[in-house]
Amino acid sequence: MNKALKFTPLYMKQYQTSIAILFGAFLLYQCTTKDEGTTIFINKVATSAEITDDSVRISHQPILDHEYLLRSKFDSVASLTVQLEISQPMLASIHIGTNYAPIFLRPNDHLIVTLQDSLLSFKSVSESSTLGALNNHLNQMYYTLNTYTNMRLGRNPDDFFSGLDSTINKINEQAKILQDSIPFKPNEIEVFNKLFKLKIEESKIYYAFMYHNNKLVEQIYALREGRPAEDYVAPPSLTKLINEITIDSTLLNSPIYGSSYKYLLNLYNREKFNSQIFDYNKWDNPDPYNPLKVADLIRAEKLPESIAEFLQALSVAGYSREEGITKVTDSLYRNFETEFPNSIYSQHLSKVFIKQGLLSQGKTAPNIKGSKIDGTIANLTDFKGRIVYVDVWATWCAPCVEEIPHSIKLQEFFKDDPSIIFLNISVDGNAETWKHKVALEKDWGGVHINLNKVQKDSLSVNYQLTGYPTYILIDKDGKIVTTRAQRPSSGEELKAELEKLSKTRTSL
Repeated sequence: MNKALKFTPLYMKQYQTSIAILFGAFLLYQCTTKDEGTTIFINKVATSAEITDDSVRISHQPILDHEYLLRSKFDSVASLTVQLEISQPMLASIHIGTNYAPIFLRPNDHLIVTLQDSLLSFKSVSESSTLGALNNHLNQMYYTLNTYTNMRLGRNPDDFFSGLDSTINKINEQAKILQDSIPFKPNEIEVFNKLFKLKIEESKIYYAFMYHNNKLVEQIYALREGRPAEDYVAPPSLTKLINEITIDSTLLNSPIYGSSYKYLLNLYNREKFNSQIFDYNKWDNPDPYNPLKVADLIRAEKLPESIAEFLQALSVAGYSREEGITKVTDSLYRNFETEFPNSIYSQHLSKVFIKQGLLSQGKTAPNIKGSKIDGTIANLTDFKGRIVYVDVWATWCAPCVEEIPHSIKLQEFFKDDPSIIFLNISVDGNAETWKHKVALEKDWGGVHINLNKVQKDSLSVNYQLTGYPTYILIDKDGKIVTTRAQRPSSGEELKAELEKLSKTRTSL
C-alpha cells in the first residue's frame, strides 16, 4: 500500500465502527446551505489506550501569537460538530488532546476529522471536494519530515542532509502518485508544493539550530566544570543555510503560508542574529544590552521592511517575556514604536508589556495548584508567611535535571531555616514518570507537585513562561520578588538573596 494513502484505510475502519456518527454528519451537511460557513465534524474512536484529554482546539497565527478559531471538548459520544466563519482559505492547526496536525480550511467546505490510535485523518463530506485528501496529503508530509528531523538531530550534518534528501525524494514520489490518482486543482497542488518547500527549509534550519545549540551547551558545561572549552566552528553545510532562507514579504501575512513562514523566520532570527551576540563565557551573566544589539543587527541586514518589522516585533516580544520590563526592554519597545508607528504588531506588544507589568516585583503572585505524590492538592497560597523558591521543571528537560544536584545542595544549606520552602513543580504529562524520578532523587526535598494540562496552561499564561527550567521567587507576603530567579547552580548570589529575604519581615 502506498504510504501517502495510509490514512484512508484508517478512516474507512472508523467509518465502519462509527457509522451512526458519520451518517448524522452527512444528514447535517445535506441541511447546510453554502452561506452557513465551514462545517467540521470531529470524532474520536475508542482505543485500548484511554485518552483522558478531551480538549479540541483549532488555531492559526495571524500576528505574533496563535489565535483560536475553536476551543471546545468532545461530547458524551466523543464527537463534536462546529461551524467556522472563515472568509478565505487558511492553514491552521488542530489539536485533539496531545495529538496535532495541520488543517487546511476553505470557506463553505465541509470536513470530517477522525482521531484513532493517536493518528488524525480527514475526509471530505462532499464527494466533489478534495479537501479531505489534501489534508491527509499535508498531514503525511508534516509527520514524515517532523519524525525524520527529530530522530536525526544527533547525527552529523553529512548524514542528516543525505537522509533528508532521501526522505524528500520519497515524499515527492508519494505526492506524484497521489496527485495522479486524485483530481486536485492546480491551486491545491501549488499550496502543497509551497508548504512542502517551507517545511523542508524549517527542517534544515531547525537541525542547524539544535546542532549549534548542543555544541554551545558543551562549551558552557566545560566552563562551569573548569575544563578547557573546545573552540567550535560551524560546518560550512550549516553556515550556508542561513543565506538560503526564503525572503518573501508576500508569505508573511498570507492566511495559508503565514504561520509556517513566521516560524521559519523565528528560527532565522535565532541563527542569523541572536547567534552573533551569544558568548558562552557570559552564559550566567549575559550582556543586558544584547536585545538592543540584536535590533541593530536586524536593521543592518537591509531586509524588506515588512520582514524587518516582524523580526523586530518578535525580538521585542521575546526579550520582554524572557527578561521582563527593564530599561533595555522598555527602550527596545519605544524604539520599535518610533520606527514602525503604525505597526500591525503594536497592539500585541502592548498586551505583552501589560502582562509583564503584572509580574513585576511587589505584585501578588498568581496562585499555583497541583497534585502531590500522595494525591493531595497543594497551593502556592498554602505557604504564605514563608519565602517560596519555585522550580518549574520536567523529567524530559535536560537542563532541568542537571540542576537537581545543585538544588539538593541549596536545600541542604537552608535546612535549618524554616522560613524558606522549596516548591518543585513538574509539568510532566505522565505523572508516573514524574513520581519515578522523584523517588530516584531521594535527597531532593521540598514540596513536589505535578500539574495536569489545565493547571500547566494556567501556570504558563499567568507567569508568561518561555521555557524550562524556570525559577520564581515569592516573598513571605505572597508577593513576587522575581519571576526570573537565579538557578540553584548560580551559587553564592542566590544564597545571598534568599538569606536577605529570610531576614526581611515584610515585602520588599
